Amino acid sequence: MTNQPKIIFTRPLLTPEEMYGELASAGAAEASVGLCSLAAATRQAGFGTQIIDAVALNLKNDELAAQIVAAAPDFVGISVVTLAAYNAGDLAEKIKKLNPEIITLIGGVHITSVPEETMKRFPAFDIGIIGEAEITIAELLKALRDKRKLADIPGLVLRQEGALIKTPKREFIKDLDSLPLPAWDLLPDLHQYYKPPAWSLNQDTSMLIISSRGCSNACIYCDRGCFGTFVRIHSADYVFKMIKDLYENYGVKQFRINDDNFILFKSRTREICHKIIESKLPIKWSCFGRADSVEPEMLALMKQAGCWQISYGVETGSQEIHNLENKNLTLQQIEDAIALTKKMGISTIGFTMIAHPNETKETIKSTVRFCKRLALDDFKMVFLTPYPNTPLYHYAEKYGTLNKDWRKMNAYTEPCFVPYGVTKQELIKYRKLAYWQFYLRPKIIFSHLSQIENPKQIIVLVKGFFSLMKLWLGIK
Repeated sequence: MTNQPKIIFTRPLLTPEEMYGELASAGAAEASVGLCSLAAATRQAGFGTQIIDAVALNLKNDELAAQIVAAAPDFVGISVVTLAAYNAGDLAEKIKKLNPEIITLIGGVHITSVPEETMKRFPAFDIGIIGEAEITIAELLKALRDKRKLADIPGLVLRQEGALIKTPKREFIKDLDSLPLPAWDLLPDLHQYYKPPAWSLNQDTSMLIISSRGCSNACIYCDRGCFGTFVRIHSADYVFKMIKDLYENYGVKQFRINDDNFILFKSRTREICHKIIESKLPIKWSCFGRADSVEPEMLALMKQAGCWQISYGVETGSQEIHNLENKNLTLQQIEDAIALTKKMGISTIGFTMIAHPNETKETIKSTVRFCKRLALDDFKMVFLTPYPNTPLYHYAEKYGTLNKDWRKMNAYTEPCFVPYGVTKQELIKYRKLAYWQFYLRPKIIFSHLSQIENPKQIIVLVKGFFSLMKLWLGIK
């Protein structure tokens, strides 16, 4: 290794078709906040750092491996979700064949959930990083550079003498403001290579930002192992600094705040809004919210600060299923929050799932009826997917059949979990019908047409329409 070791961060390609299936044309290709945050941490620690984003550059593994090896790094850090685990294993193998001296590191939610099983399946991964990685990876690279013992570093899964060992658990980062701003500058051109999802209704450059980590809720279909069961937040100053940096230095005017519940900490939300208003930045932004967190005064302030859309987890129209899944919300709370949001002039999206435990044809129909009754502008339905190490994953077969092949765990294409009350083909059919029944209503069509402010949004609507038509025409 050189005196100044170099690391390249990447994520393997999942094509829009692989990711979104028939809705590919309406899907997103968004920048990875995780890669940028890790790259900022290693750069701050003094390591040469580069990002090669295969998703943005549309690089298949052969091309990506060749580019990585040509750049001559000492390490490559691969961020992986469950669906892309086999792609990542193939990428690491190709890198090793071209240059076996490159040390391959794997991180992300997937290996945090199933570290030993992942390392066993993919021998080309040298070291796994479990949980939040900014502090871990800086310590790891320094130890590798100095040829020090790795077993003393928390948050790793290592190969030693033919066996796998896990080092002690890494504590969660308490002060998120101690982290440097994400290294947006290491990404390919934001304006050329990234696009938001069609439901964001714009084609301008937008950026995901994350202002908190962790979740205090206990829904059985979510894994909280990577970021924890309590919520840690960036300060309002830090969040505004991210927004201002992206606006002034990268020309970003659209933001999607990707926290599980941005409006949970109300005083901080108000402070962020006031900073945006006082700065007079001409930006628009959207966020995710939870129905029991909204208040009229705060929604009005958010609207004034540029918030134009809030996404809510509706999930199902069955209160019994909500209770079973520990959602800890009532249908009335959801209905009231969405009505209030709409009344305050903010667009609403309802995210739902199909294939819940105890799901039947009637509960599916009740979900669609419920969503049609709500004051929603947009509706999204995916297949409930019990990812590895979620509570539901461990007892899913009590309620149905579960295909545990990681390559099949795609919430958009077809269900990997089929409850006993319905068949796989019925789930696929009812999901398609749900989109038809929600969107093919005059008030929804008019609502979308009334939101058009520029020709670019017409392009978005056309793409969305054709993707839905492709989905509907596949109904059997």
